[in-house]
Amino acid sequence: LDEFQQIIGKKQNDILQLQIHFTEENAPTSRLVGQNVQLEISIKNVIHADQPPIDEHLIQKLFPNFSSLEELKNTLKEETLNEFVEQRKSQYIQKLLDQIVQNSNFILDDELLESELHLLKQKNKSSFYAAQDFHHNIKEQLQQFEKECKSFIEKNIKEQLVLQEISKLEHITISEEEIAYNQELLIQSPEDQDYFNRSFSSTEDFKQFLLQEKTLAKLYEYNPPTL
Repeated sequence: LDEFQQIIGKKQNDILQLQIHFTEENAPTSRLVGQNVQLEISIKNVIHADQPPIDEHLIQKLFPNFSSLEELKNTLKEETLNEFVEQRKSQYIQKLLDQIVQNSNFILDDELLESELHLLKQKNKSSFYAAQDFHHNIKEQLQQFEKECKSFIEKNIKEQLVLQEISKLEHITISEEEIAYNQELLIQSPEDQDYFNRSFSSTEDFKQFLLQEKTLAKLYEYNPPTL
């Protein structure tokens, strides 16, 4: 938040009063849009760090796999560019998917919707209560929370239905070899295995994830952005 820039240049024992107005651009949730928050910040200590010179010696010490500062700069530049390209690609694919969902008609299974809604509410209940301002009407906040959950679930289910239909029409499938190959790529350590197990409850769950990613890639291939 821009308001926290006021901390720069302050000294030990300084006290700041920050008035933050949440807008659609900076609010962490829609419930905070339009609200004002008053913060009092006390500077307990200021630690001054001496920045060492960025030279070949430092590079060799911190990044032994790089032979020079120039090589590190080029690698970081390439990685940053790739991340930017992937981010723009993901945004474009999401825009395509949103347009398809918007122009499609759906009949949603009420039982599935309620089941997914219940799971999402249970998963996010603790974070919801931790973020609330209980000086306001908790009933209204709960209603808004449920509304946001329902909207998210409906959007998610519609996107899944669209991707399932595309994969059927285009005969997109995931082989056992693809499952094994991608699983091997993702799991390189016990920590990776633990994260994988928490992310995917079963092999079928992982297969559906791969199918979705493959279908999204095909959607991008058929509808590339125009220059």
